[in-house]
Amino acid sequence: MAQRINLSIDDDLFNSLKKDAAEKGCTVNVYLITILEKLYKQNPFDY
Repeated sequence: MAQRINLSIDDDLFNSLKKDAAEKGCTVNVYLITILEKLYKQNPFDY
């Protein structure tokens, strides 16, 4: 089952993530999942 996280970040960090996510063609949420999976999973799925 998937778990949910509520995360509060400042506008500058969000805007940086949003810019990078747009360059990858995904949402900030998907971008963050990708980053976390690359850090913590042995075989991450690249969204």
